[in-house]
Amino acid sequence: MYILLRGFPDEASLDELARLEVRYVVVHTDLYPPGEWDQIAARIDHFGSRLQLEHVAGTGRVYSLSPSATQ
Repeated sequence: MYILLRGFPDEASLDELARLEVRYVVVHTDLYPPGEWDQIAARIDHFGSRLQLEHVAGTGRVYSLSPSATQ
């Protein structure tokens, strides 16, 4: 699971989370190395049909996860 989630968000990590019926993902932006969060945020935007921002509190963000269209 750890190895799959290191690529989050990508097809493999999102598919595995959906397979496990995960509905929410909490992301702590301050835990990423300097400059890396912008890349992660761009990938989250790319998967906007599957990840919806639900809540922001400080450096924490909660996203709801929708299953892929193929599931």
